[in-house]
Amino acid sequence: MAEDAIKMLAEESRINQAARLRKDVAESFEQQYEFEVAAEEYIKAAALFDMEESTSFANQCNVKAADLMVMLKDVNFENVINLYEKVVTEYLKKDILKGSAKTLVVKV
Repeated sequence: MAEDAIKMLAEESRINQAARLRKDVAESFEQQYEFEVAAEEYIKAAALFDMEESTSFANQCNVKAADLMVMLKDVNFENVINLYEKVVTEYLKKDILKGSAKTLVVKV
């Protein structure tokens, strides 16, 4: 049902609302300990936030997805590192976030 609502919102160019709903879905899966599905949903939410140039929310979703992916049984570390690198690149574009970039690099 949420998938239909997300699709409808996106079709109506209400991308930000679709992204927020997608993030809510991800959080729901995370609370149910379905980390693989939650990570996929966070990545989809990040893509929607990127479409709206809401990089802060996109970064939050990408970090959350990477954090969850690390906990999976079959971890694809290349994908995890790529997500972290994407966020670090965005952080380095703003002086105020450079400290956060350092913290994230240490995490990797």
